[in-house]
Amino acid sequence: MNIAILTSNQPRHMSFVSMLSNLINPSLVIIESKKPTLFVNQEKEFFKERLGSIKTNLKYCHVEKGEINSSKIEKLLIDNNIDVAFVFGTSILKKYIFSIPKFCVNIHTGLVQEYRGVDSNFWALYENNLAAIGVTVHRINAGIDTGNILLQKRIELTPDDSIESIFLKSCESGFQLIEDNIDDILSEKIKHVKMKKRGKLFKIKNMNNIALLKVNNTIKENIKEYLQNKEIKDRKIKLINGRNDGLYY
Repeated sequence: MNIAILTSNQPRHMSFVSMLSNLINPSLVIIESKKPTLFVNQEKEFFKERLGSIKTNLKYCHVEKGEINSSKIEKLLIDNNIDVAFVFGTSILKKYIFSIPKFCVNIHTGLVQEYRGVDSNFWALYENNLAAIGVTVHRINAGIDTGNILLQKRIELTPDDSIESIFLKSCESGFQLIEDNIDDILSEKIKHVKMKKRGKLFKIKNMNNIALLKVNNTIKENIKEYLQNKEIKDRKIKLINGRNDGLYY
């Protein structure tokens, strides 16, 4: 089976490459350039173990932002006979790219039935909907985070968490879901479940200083309140798991 990794160039993305390449032998790793976060040093520290075990003998192709959908990448995927692609953190893939492999698996840092697009866990914090802070592993289709779901997981919050730590935890949780289920994902033993509803869609333009200030001012108290009532709140948002015969639970 020929497998490709499509991701970006920041520490979290290279940790994704490290995780996968230590499980499988990818035929191709495509890296799209992306600007670093403002907390890149925290990101490097968080993922230092994964970054320390990254393989150096992989077949890389580096492209600028937006070129992930270029004819160059289309040709690379075809020429390398890619059967499956794992995706994390790239620009939105066009159909003529994601339809080349048999299927593409994406990590979305959020629960897609609640929030789609970018910064999903941030918007869960903004709306004080902390039971929706999690990660989704799903197949890619023509919509934005609307592909059938394989696995989901909530993030374990602590009173000391910040916007940044929650984001990094969600990335790592996505890596762990794939790490723990890689064989069954590739063999399609895990069913892919169609969403019953689509979450709210947020884009980069939705982020602003007022929203950031609100979350920073309320995050500690909201986490405290959530943890005190976690069991009740979590029941309101059911996770989706293809292992459970495609059922919500």
